[in-house]
Amino acid sequence: MEKQVKQRDMNFELLRIIAMLLIVALHYITHSGLEKRLELYSFNYLFINSMKALAMISVNLYVLITGYYMIKSKIKIKKVVYIWGLTLFYSIVMLIISIIFGRKLQIAAIMKSFMPFSSGIYWFVTAYIALYILVPFINKLLLNLNKKQYQLLLIILFIIIVVIKSIFPDNTYIEPSVNGNHVSWLIYVYMLGGYVRLHWNRKINKKICLMAPLFIAIFIAIVRTISGKYFGRNMERLLQSVNVLNFISMMCFFLYFKEVKIRNMKISNIIGKIAPTTFAVYLIHNNPNFRPLLWRKVMGNFEVVNSPFLMFHFLITVIGIFLISGVIDLVREKIFNLWEKTKMFQKIDEKLNNINEIFWNIMEGER
Repeated sequence: MEKQVKQRDMNFELLRIIAMLLIVALHYITHSGLEKRLELYSFNYLFINSMKALAMISVNLYVLITGYYMIKSKIKIKKVVYIWGLTLFYSIVMLIISIIFGRKLQIAAIMKSFMPFSSGIYWFVTAYIALYILVPFINKLLLNLNKKQYQLLLIILFIIIVVIKSIFPDNTYIEPSVNGNHVSWLIYVYMLGGYVRLHWNRKINKKICLMAPLFIAIFIAIVRTISGKYFGRNMERLLQSVNVLNFISMMCFFLYFKEVKIRNMKISNIIGKIAPTTFAVYLIHNNPNFRPLLWRKVMGNFEVVNSPFLMFHFLITVIGIFLISGVIDLVREKIFNLWEKTKMFQKIDEKLNNINEIFWNIMEGER
């Protein structure tokens, strides 16, 4: 993992960290039971809705980064196996921890933990691996388009997917969900990241690109508050991942970080250490078996929900979960590094390299 980090730009590694913090923040709001207990239209209601609106772009940022790098790269079978293996490892570990701490699970839930990819207990892993495997075929299409053709394709898909879904969120015939948790949506976001890498050469106003997502999030929270309080409509569609406002937010945020330069080596080293743990942060804190235990402990009796300390509790909890999960993965990495030195690992690695070579020989028409 360290070698991969060195090859990447630290600005995007920092964006990965921020994206994962936003994912933890989103789960704090959606999985803890907080929303049902918030006093309607209070300051805390406004704050939580603003953070939820901002956090809705988090997963899209990850996929934009993937598109930016992978449009000029080749997939590696080893990476698929690595993602699958790490997911299986944490799925089983978190299952054991959940049982130890008193969770009574049905046989079906236990069986799913041993098949995390096919069972879909981590929706993002399932969709992301599917996207990753399809990348060579997607790239063949995109790299054969000129700039105008690529733009036209993105515009057509923007109208078909984003605009129509924003107006008619119940229309499932084009994009199955408004939550952006299907591989079809990830493919479109991947294409956007690829376009930025290949063709984006416009100068941006960095301040506007940084502030736009924040203003949009606050705007959504205010509109929902006014609409709910005075018109009896909660405007839930404004918080869906697939809509025009979130599209603008994710692109502005991504383009801003594309222009960020991190020259301080100490900061770069810290980012380089933390960024590779972000995937494990997701696998640990969002395990469906462990998740109820985590949020029950974090929220307690929910006294903090409508108190002046909610914002402080929110920030401390999100950062704490991120850091603790990251430290756990650093320990896991040290242990796995010992396994990588064994002859068995080297044989498996050699087999995967051979499979990878055969795959790319087929893709490039040599076999």
